[in-house]
Amino acid sequence: MSHSSALASKATGYPIARVAVKIALGMSLGEIPQAVDRTGRIFEPKPRYVVVKIPRFPFDKFYFADRILGTQMKTTGELMAIDKELPGALLKAIRSLDLKIDGLKIPSLHNYSPIALREKLHKRDDERLSAIAEALRRGWSVGDI
Repeated sequence: MSHSSALASKATGYPIARVAVKIALGMSLGEIPQAVDRTGRIFEPKPRYVVVKIPRFPFDKFYFADRILGTQMKTTGELMAIDKELPGALLKAIRSLDLKIDGLKIPSLHNYSPIALREKLHKRDDERLSAIAEALRRGWSVGDI
């Protein structure tokens, strides 16, 4: 949970905080009962917007830092974008990172050999999402990725 979770909850109509607390207490999503409205009916939120939250890693400024992601905090914040569809929200979030890239295309990944790209997909770093997009552009199947 973060500061923008309340806004995301309001935009989507989904009780994010309530569900997050139950997950933190050890419940699985399948065990969490659906919310009930005042009339006793199951509350079904009508999806109005898609909300994408994306971390901001400062590796563009600290280029000697280790890019491998683990349990250490390496972000300097997060950004949130809202749109009526997932692709729009994701692209808005990526543009908001101010990394001078449009979308999920990192030019250097285009020159990777298939073997190098496969190795890149196995690394848990801040460029993994772009590596997945590059593999999809090359026609790799979801199973291969």
